[in-house]
Amino acid sequence: MNGQCMSVLVGHEKEISKCMFNNQGTRVITASSDHTCKVWDADNGILVQTLEGHDDEVFSCAFNYEGDTIITGGKDNKCVVWKGK
Repeated sequence: MNGQCMSVLVGHEKEISKCMFNNQGTRVITASSDHTCKVWDADNGILVQTLEGHDDEVFSCAFNYEGDTIITGGKDNKCVVWKGK
């Protein structure tokens, strides 16, 4: 690691509460107060998918080990499981 910025992930309308890489290092997920999670390509910062299904702030998110399933948790008292395509 050389400390250089690889990409800037821009797209949420409100603050981001959590971000994490998948185990493979190919995707990043971000959880936000705008009621969404976003999935990004880690190499180029391009938005891959927006996950919409919460009615309030999303404050937690995680990939499963294989990286093909995501779980999100929000202030709407819901955890949502998202299966990859």
